[in-house]
Amino acid sequence: MKVLLVSGSPRRGQNSEKAVEFSRKFLEESGVTVNSFLLSSKKVDFCVACDYCKSNSGCAKKDDFLEFSDLAFSSDVILFFSPVYFGNVTGQLKALFDRARVLRKGFQLEGKLGAGIALGHSRNGGCETTLDSIHHWMLIQGMKVIGNLSHYGGTIIDDFSTDEIGRESLLGVLKQLI
Repeated sequence: MKVLLVSGSPRRGQNSEKAVEFSRKFLEESGVTVNSFLLSSKKVDFCVACDYCKSNSGCAKKDDFLEFSDLAFSSDVILFFSPVYFGNVTGQLKALFDRARVLRKGFQLEGKLGAGIALGHSRNGGCETTLDSIHHWMLIQGMKVIGNLSHYGGTIIDDFSTDEIGRESLLGVLKQLI
């Protein structure tokens, strides 16, 4: 099994990337092949609805989105980690989602498993709406959404390293993959 971990945070080395690294270690120790795509170190420009992707095989813009699409296509599972920005995913992750319109051509992600992990300052302060946005994107792509056997997906608050409940919600997602 190949899993792609995507951090939607623009901030390097912070909570989202700590959760990605925790997930990477857990999955690799379980024998899973893992790749990461960290938007804090990537350039993914906004979609401008030019419709190039409707009649061509790819996007008119040439940036790190191509790396994401290659990784996504070759993965069995995609986990998206996003901090909560005003009750939703980050602008960086939304840009990636919008650019992924090209992946709907032939439904290239159809049947792949996907899950969302939201990181916020309180468990009821936008984590659910952030997960909802991630889930909607996955459903539009034809993916199969998994939760954490308790709720919508992982919800982590404040500092990842001290949030036991948040780590358990993330583990609830990860354990379904091994």
